[in-house]
Amino acid sequence: MLNRDQQTTEFNQQDDEITLKELVLKVREYSREIKRNWKIVSFCVVISTAIFLYFALTTKATYNARLSFMVREDSGNALGAVSGLLGQFGLGGSTTEFNLDKIAELSKARQIVQQAFFEKVTINGKHDYIANHIIDLYNLQKKWSTGDDNLLKDFRFSNGVVDSFDIKSNKALQSIYKLTVDNGNKTLLKTDFSRQTTILYLNATTVDQMLSIHLANKVYDKLSRFYVIQSTAQPRQTVNNLEERADSIKNVLYSSQKRLARTEDRSLGTLLREDKVPAAQLGKDIQILTLIYAEILKNLETASFLLKNATPFFMAIDQPFAPIKPTKKSKSIAILTGVAVGFLLAAFIIIVRKLFRDAMAAPQ
Repeated sequence: MLNRDQQTTEFNQQDDEITLKELVLKVREYSREIKRNWKIVSFCVVISTAIFLYFALTTKATYNARLSFMVREDSGNALGAVSGLLGQFGLGGSTTEFNLDKIAELSKARQIVQQAFFEKVTINGKHDYIANHIIDLYNLQKKWSTGDDNLLKDFRFSNGVVDSFDIKSNKALQSIYKLTVDNGNKTLLKTDFSRQTTILYLNATTVDQMLSIHLANKVYDKLSRFYVIQSTAQPRQTVNNLEERADSIKNVLYSSQKRLARTEDRSLGTLLREDKVPAAQLGKDIQILTLIYAEILKNLETASFLLKNATPFFMAIDQPFAPIKPTKKSKSIAILTGVAVGFLLAAFIIIVRKLFRDAMAAPQ
């Protein structure tokens, strides 16, 4: 005799076997249903393949301009002050992963990218702002005119002074900026880097090879210039302050020397002891001013050395040039994708239809 637990276990095993059997039979049944409706399958496959193939043939080829560069490491202990400044700014010093992340993010900053937008370049024989070339090559005027808000219909940038832009110009700039740095897989500008080599890569991918090349080069130029100016702001200000201080002390020293000379000339060596006191004081002042001036000059030379050796920080390794091999959508992949999507869609329709019919035919 089997106890209750053993009977329950045996019953569950039998139930599992029945469920598996039913599953196999259902799969066979649906497979036969799909085969019987091969016309539906063929229709879906043909339509799906045609759609995918159409997009593959009509999608414009893209050109990837890849610019590699690196940030120069510290050139010795003499640059310690500059390195400290870069560390505070979050960009310089030794090229750590943290700094690489910062530079990659900085390359997409609006302040950097919009400066590149308003550089004039020649593309297809037309000399204009990069922003206007993007408008032309991506048919943005047509897209703007067909939207709910046609404020930007037939819009083009007439000047590159961003601070003077009106609402229309700012809206167009925002649209182009989003297309360039925040448009998913179709983003025009991307930056990445190798953590092993600390080399950074600026990739501009557009529908025109010259636009890709100019966009990559101009963004790199603006990025490096902004980086240098901001990261050397404090030592540059120090140099300027020391130069102003040196000029001021030099003028005071020169004035004191002239006063002493005039005093000695007027006296012709006949000064009384009482009258010699101002002359002696002038002599002491001149000695002090001379020492101060010499110390300022020494500090100025040191600050100038630090500033000169701290720039430039960016070094371009490989810059893009024409011709660039275009990248097109693969027709083979489009056909395979279309077949797979069409078959799955047809199978879904056939199975849902059969489930509905079986449900309606089942006894109440």
